[in-house]
Amino acid sequence: AILARAGAVWVRAMPPGIVSALGLQGIRREDVGVGLLQSAVLPSSLFNAFHMRAFLLRGLTSTDVAWAHSVYWVWNIANDVLAGYWVDRFCAAFGSRLPLVRVLSFLWILVAVFPFWDVGLDPFVHYFLSIMLFDGCMTVVCIARGSLVSELGDTEKHRIGMGRVQALCGIPEALVTLAALSLWDSQAAFRLVLLAAMLLSVLFVEVGYRLCQPAIRPLSTSSGRHSFTVRSYMRQLRGQRNFWAFVGMN
Repeated sequence: AILARAGAVWVRAMPPGIVSALGLQGIRREDVGVGLLQSAVLPSSLFNAFHMRAFLLRGLTSTDVAWAHSVYWVWNIANDVLAGYWVDRFCAAFGSRLPLVRVLSFLWILVAVFPFWDVGLDPFVHYFLSIMLFDGCMTVVCIARGSLVSELGDTEKHRIGMGRVQALCGIPEALVTLAALSLWDSQAAFRLVLLAAMLLSVLFVEVGYRLCQPAIRPLSTSSGRHSFTVRSYMRQLRGQRNFWAFVGMN
C-alpha cells in the first residue's frame, strides 16, 4: 500500500509531458500490480546470464550439456500445452489465476537461484534438474500471469497501461543484472546481489498480489472433476498451428 501511494505521488509530481509520453495518465492500482508481477522474479535474469558459468566452474562438460538437452527439448515442447491446460483447470476450480501466480512466483525465485548453491550433487544432475525445474516454473507462471489481463483489463487502454508499467518495472531487473555482471568475479559480492534480488522479488510479488486482489473479477467455477489424458493432450496439440514447426526447429 505504501509503494502504491508513493508511486501515485511520483506520477502526479512528474511533468505532464513525461506522463503523457509514458502513457501513465489514469493509472490504476491493478496496473501497477500486474507490472510488478510481470517483472517480479529478478533472479530469473541472473539464471539466464550466469547459470552456465557456474556449472562450467564445477566441471560440467559439453557432453553433459548435450545429454541434458537431448531430454530437455522434449520437456520444453510438452510443458507449454500441459501448463496451459493446468492453469485453465486451476482457474475453473478456483475462479482466478492470481493465487497460482503468487505461489509459483515464490517457487520460481528459489528455482532460479538453485544453480548458484552447491548442494553436493553431481554437476550433470544439478544442471539437469536446474534447467528442467526453471523451464517448468517459468512456463506455468508466464502463462498464468499473462492471462491475468482477462481478469483485470476491461479495455484495450487498460491493457496498454499494464504493458507500459511492466516496462518501467523492468528497470530494477536490468540494474540487478548489471550489478551482478560487474561483481561476478567476487563470489561473496555476487551472492549479496543474488540475496538482494531474492528479497526484492518477494516484495514485488507480494505487493503486486495485494494490488491486484481487490480488482479481480472471479470467473465462474466448476466443481466437476477434470482428468488429463493423452488423447485430450494430442487433440489440443493438433489445434496449435505452429506446434509441428516448433518441433521441427528443435
